[in-house]
Amino acid sequence: MDVGGTNLRAVDSASGGLPSWSPDGRRLAPQGADDGGIEIYDLRTGQTQRSLDNLTNADPREPAWAPDGRRIAFVVNAHFMGDPSLIGIWDPRTGHWRAIRYGGRSDDHDVEPAWSPDSKMIAFTRYAIVGTYLDLEPKHVNRGIYVMKPNGADLHRIVKRGFQPAWSPDGRRIAYVRRVGGDAEIFVANANGTNQRRLTRNRGWDGEPDWQTRP
Repeated sequence: MDVGGTNLRAVDSASGGLPSWSPDGRRLAPQGADDGGIEIYDLRTGQTQRSLDNLTNADPREPAWAPDGRRIAFVVNAHFMGDPSLIGIWDPRTGHWRAIRYGGRSDDHDVEPAWSPDSKMIAFTRYAIVGTYLDLEPKHVNRGIYVMKPNGADLHRIVKRGFQPAWSPDGRRIAYVRRVGGDAEIFVANANGTNQRRLTRNRGWDGEPDWQTRP
């Protein structure tokens, strides 16, 4: 729909949500509803341009379009196999994709990829899943927010406890969510993890921070 709430229209009734806009605003990349997968829709024509699905033991989810428009980061979700989830990179122009192999523990599960504004770094959340894929409710242990280059180099943790990272438009800060007691609050820190500050103090769940430039 338009910013004013008019011109509401459905893009795809089978989409599972979590759409990511292309930087030029002409395309949308939502994840599939049931079996994962990512599709790119041209909003001008209403046609699907390219799909990333039917990957063996991959189940791609949580697309995040790079600001340079060249790549889409996503989660290579292998929970059902008992393997760790990894961050993957897909080039929609060529259809080539790869999972980033950057080490880590066997129970690490990396999710929620977020590109820096210059497309040179990716922030993501790391969890440990305590239990096996046979457990109905395995325990999620938050290991914090990490950043790395798109090839997996320079991997390091910047926040010990936090999730849902979001870069500021100038790339100097990262907003994120942290559990505080039974609530979830918004925090912000420098991109290197220093100067961590709490922004909200509300009962309930404050989540999914999103930066906006001032008009």
